[in-house]
Amino acid sequence: MRRRVNGGRAGAFAVLTLGLLLCGCSLQVHGRADTSGPPSFTVTTDGFDEEELQAKTRELFGEGPKTPGSVGNPAAEELAASVVRLEVYDGKGAKIATGTGFAFGDPVRIATSAHVIVNMDYALATRDDGSSFRIEAPAVYADPDLDLAVLPLPEGESLTPLPIAEELPPRGSPVTAIGSQAGLVNLVTVGNMSGVWEQDGRNYLIFTAPVSSGNSGGPLFDENGAVTGIVIGTYDKAQNLNIALSAKYLSEEAL
Repeated sequence: MRRRVNGGRAGAFAVLTLGLLLCGCSLQVHGRADTSGPPSFTVTTDGFDEEELQAKTRELFGEGPKTPGSVGNPAAEELAASVVRLEVYDGKGAKIATGTGFAFGDPVRIATSAHVIVNMDYALATRDDGSSFRIEAPAVYADPDLDLAVLPLPEGESLTPLPIAEELPPRGSPVTAIGSQAGLVNLVTVGNMSGVWEQDGRNYLIFTAPVSSGNSGGPLFDENGAVTGIVIGTYDKAQNLNIALSAKYLSEEAL
């Protein structure tokens, strides 16, 4: 079933069994122990000034850390071309969230986390090269319970779709996250696959690649360059315990 995220659904994000992350929408993730299973996560508002952080970060680094003539990992550069920063605005034109999205599928669409687009009227998507385009609501697909959303790719715009992994990566294997941490476009972090949680019949990946505000909805890649997860959360009571929804739901739920 396809569902649109709107103001009436916002309450679904007060407490999630497995966590919201880190969209730049003045939210922090706080965890508590759960002796019956994996830790649960509570989203609270604690006065964190995301706009101030983004402004100071951009003052220091600009839109990102790349410098003219720099040579990075060719594979990461190719993957990043399919990832966008999402700046989400409400009907009054106020920016309410910053997250990440990525191209997938045929026809090509943009996947992200549902909590990134709550109360979205439109979003500005910024590519790796700094160019941008506007995406109007509604979403093609949005499931607040799964924390998965799919946005349309506007007519006339193009992005190369990323491959979706068919299997979960084994523990200890390398993974790479690309996302707009603190509003910077497409920062790349690396780590490893720690394990898998299964809750309510759904698979969540645990990984160590660092993520922070702005990574929500971004892709987690396996060592073959396929998207294996969509970043949604982190557990702040443990070190490098980061959460991604299995990317298999893009084909099972959203296509």
